[in-house]
Amino acid sequence: LDILDRHGVGSTLLDAPCGVGRVGALLGDGDFRYCGVDLSPEMLKRADSRLAETELTRNLIRCDLERLPFAPRAFDTTLSLRFLHHLPTPTRAAVLKALARVTDRLLVLTYFHPFALHYISRRLQDPWKRMRSGRTSSRYSNTEGWLRRQLAPEGFRLVAGHGTGFLRETRYAVFERI
Repeated sequence: LDILDRHGVGSTLLDAPCGVGRVGALLGDGDFRYCGVDLSPEMLKRADSRLAETELTRNLIRCDLERLPFAPRAFDTTLSLRFLHHLPTPTRAAVLKALARVTDRLLVLTYFHPFALHYISRRLQDPWKRMRSGRTSSRYSNTEGWLRRQLAPEGFRLVAGHGTGFLRETRYAVFERI
């Protein structure tokens, strides 16, 4: 969250998906309006309980991230953390477009990078998992370049990228509306 300290939040923040409200609780007493969206009613219920202990002016809404019910550029800042790696490429692209549409200034994302040692290790284990359980990993990766190509037509440019360590696949990308 020091990324937000460096770039500022603005007066409105969208947390998409908000899950159990972890990010909102960390931001705690921010001087902005917080909106958390999630498809799961259970997650929203848990987020509401967690966020009740904060001073945030908040709104929690159940919705599909591909079809966000907000006006264009409704939020100064949008966060989408720990989510994109769960989506196959076509869905991931649609969600990015929807997030960009409702973001006025700053879009902060996390994603899995395909060349990180941790991600490669996971992929190498998949054939054995598939043989044992019949399932494969539902984690998808992409590169920073792929994100740039998706968001440039929506009016965003990459202003910062951060890794979480050489071995870890999770990366942060900060995009700003041009």
